[in-house]
Amino acid sequence: MRDGLRQALRSPLLRWMSVGSILFSLLFFSLYLPFSRAAVERYPGPDDLAGFLGLFVGLSTAVTLLLSLLVMNRLLSRLGVPTVMMILPVLYLLAFGVLTLASTFAIVLAFRFAQVVWLQGGATSTWEAVINTVPGDRRDRMRAFLYGVPTQVGTVLAGIVTVVGERAVSPRVLFGIGLAAAAGAAYSMARVRRAYASELVVALREGRPHVFGGAPGAGEPFGLARADRAAVEVAVGAMSDRDAGVRRVAAELLGD
Repeated sequence: MRDGLRQALRSPLLRWMSVGSILFSLLFFSLYLPFSRAAVERYPGPDDLAGFLGLFVGLSTAVTLLLSLLVMNRLLSRLGVPTVMMILPVLYLLAFGVLTLASTFAIVLAFRFAQVVWLQGGATSTWEAVINTVPGDRRDRMRAFLYGVPTQVGTVLAGIVTVVGERAVSPRVLFGIGLAAAAGAAYSMARVRRAYASELVVALREGRPHVFGGAPGAGEPFGLARADRAAVEVAVGAMSDRDAGVRRVAAELLGD
């Protein structure tokens, strides 16, 4: 954890990913907890509640599968990983913006459904793609830090806000807090978006073509390059780099 913190402090990309981890965890539970409460109020009987949640999980899983198979590669090839990452904070901005005005069961249900589908079908894969810009020998350590520290801090904050807020303020104020957190998450992802391309350039200069996961010889080098527009643009731009070594790595990537 100490090594992960030191690495995060040295890297602009990882610093803003750490901030994003806190805010996204806070936002997740800030929507999950009101949904759970609303579902219990709507379906007080255990059998009815179990039936509703089973249907909810089944439908969201089916839509997630379709999103993963039919939509994500097209989005990544057209927009690129860092732009697709912006969808999640924008979704939270829209959700909490609407909920501050009206928080009916149908509205909470619709945004919770969108949250589950996008987290499982899109956001997680783009998040992992960005983490994979970290050199392989430090990648798991960084991943453990992000999930073990900032994410848990966000979870604690969500619990504190919910417990204190329910006793002291109206639900509208809680959703307003969520809206402010969503704005902060959008800003942090905008900074990640800016730093992502720089990290890809660093990977090329260091001769790390396997920046998207696989160890050498274990799979396709730069495996997401076919799908990630941002990665393609960096590789094409590197073909005119002053450094012959960078040009050589870029040519190999594009050739593959």
